[in-house]
Amino acid sequence: MNMKVIGISCPLTLGKHVQITSIHFPLSLGVLLAYLRKNGFEIGIWDYNVEQFEEQSFIKRLQDEKPDVIGLAAMTPGIKSAHTLAGLIKKYSPKTTIIIGGPHVDALPLQSAKEFPNFDIIVYGEAEDTFLELCQRLQKKKSLNGCLGIVHRIKGKIVKESPRPLIKNLDKLPYAARDIVNFENYKKAHVERGLSRKFMNIMEFMASRGCPAKCIFCGSGALKPPTLRFRSLQHVLGEIDECVKNYGTNYVNLIDDTFTLNRPFVEGFCRAMKERNLEWGCLTRVDCVTKDMLQMMVDSGCIRVSFGVESGSPRIMALNGKNIPIEKVIQAFKWAHEVGLRVIDGSFIIGSHPDETLDDVKQTIKLIKKIKPTFFSVTVICPLPGTMIYNMMKEEGLIFAEDWEQFAYIARNPSWRTRNFTSEELVKLQSYVMRKTYFTPSYIFRLLTHIRSFNEFRYFLDIGWVAFKQVILNRNQQ
Repeated sequence: MNMKVIGISCPLTLGKHVQITSIHFPLSLGVLLAYLRKNGFEIGIWDYNVEQFEEQSFIKRLQDEKPDVIGLAAMTPGIKSAHTLAGLIKKYSPKTTIIIGGPHVDALPLQSAKEFPNFDIIVYGEAEDTFLELCQRLQKKKSLNGCLGIVHRIKGKIVKESPRPLIKNLDKLPYAARDIVNFENYKKAHVERGLSRKFMNIMEFMASRGCPAKCIFCGSGALKPPTLRFRSLQHVLGEIDECVKNYGTNYVNLIDDTFTLNRPFVEGFCRAMKERNLEWGCLTRVDCVTKDMLQMMVDSGCIRVSFGVESGSPRIMALNGKNIPIEKVIQAFKWAHEVGLRVIDGSFIIGSHPDETLDDVKQTIKLIKKIKPTFFSVTVICPLPGTMIYNMMKEEGLIFAEDWEQFAYIARNPSWRTRNFTSEELVKLQSYVMRKTYFTPSYIFRLLTHIRSFNEFRYFLDIGWVAFKQVILNRNQQ
């Protein structure tokens, strides 16, 4: 009889509604489970970011399905929810082995083992080969000693095994196990700013792993190895074709940290997407595009590019590790407008370096007005464990408490401050920047010109109302 492994995507909170700004299919968990299935294990996903959690139904699910192993995937603000779930599993399904992975335990593997005793095993680093070996050892009742990439307990003592080498050939991993979820559940919120499954058949993909950047605030740069590795173009296209055939996918959402780092890959991808007549979008940096590249992307069906900008202050851009001249930001957005990119998105952070001042914030407002993004986010700095800014702020005593539930970018009251702003002032600054940029007649008029259908109009009304409540009425959505 095959061992049953259930992957659980853990929410920020359990048992109460939280207004979610965006929803993705849990791609990394989907790939991990597909890899286990390829090697003979029975799999399933319980995604409590899209399913309402109720304790009694969770207990019944445990008792009905009787999983041998449960793998919990959790971000930092969801780590307490994961531990609560682990406690329920221990109580109502005591024979189930509980394994935890994700960015938080990547950053703090030993501390997490001490802080959260309900986790039997912690997986840190790239998870697929580690998780597979773990399940094979558990199935054969073999010792876990020497299993690379884990933290476990031996006679009450916490033991961290050596790190596991990176996967060199990403093509060995199967396509994500999308067939084990109900995609109707993923229509409850938009996918990215400007994109919703309510009017598009969107699917997430990742063509690469690793990020060479050294931004001090970024969990991706801190926790992912700097070694940049791409899947082959044929492997990525095969997955896209499968999703078009099986799910009617008409929008390819690439969630790589910086998709345009590999120009030959981008060129081949654009040629292939033009042949397939699909719309697509990606994330990148302003210093990793040229005008001719953006034109090539638009000609191949690209309608959305999200640029990580962070600040309009040259001083802060140098301090926070972004190291991009403001002139390059302005130029990249100018090119994006000129080539006809439909959705030009930007991300900005209040406090991306602890030394940010009010003048620096005002420069960010000035930049947003100049570059005229279609959509943009303005978040308060979240010093995630493992990042350079977390270490810096912790050493300076700027983090008051490691209350992990507060370590989120939205709908939270920070348990930290920067050198010049209290936690309350950071939240007020976020609202101030939004009021000066989003809630202006010129921006709203520009946004209305992008609407292509009644469904899009309803979508813009929905997200506008959420933003209005959060920024103008100052309400957290719970």
